[in-house]
Amino acid sequence: MTKIELTDQSPCWQPNYTIPHVLRNAVEAELNKMERNYIISVDSESKYNNPLIIVRNDNTIGLVNNFILLNKKTVKEKYDMANANEIKIIIRVAGGKINFQIGFCHHFLPN
Repeated sequence: MTKIELTDQSPCWQPNYTIPHVLRNAVEAELNKMERNYIISVDSESKYNNPLIIVRNDNTIGLVNNFILLNKKTVKEKYDMANANEIKIIIRVAGGKINFQIGFCHHFLPN
């Protein structure tokens, strides 16, 4: 698990955004798939909450978290993050697939 260093230990909590009823089954299916593939895990005791944003892509959806409050409290790392091409190469070498859309990662699924 990745550890994020924060400027203070008070939790970031934002209320959830309302998920349109017509998209709830698709969102639940996507979250279940991400959990099965170890992309996310449930922590029912966490004091942190960042709202989920649903991005529609043709007949599919993408899920993005709003980490604005958490980002404001994150201690900046002393090195640059890899660029998108480096990330794609690393994931392909590891045997996975990645789909970048609109400048952010839509999803990562292992083969």
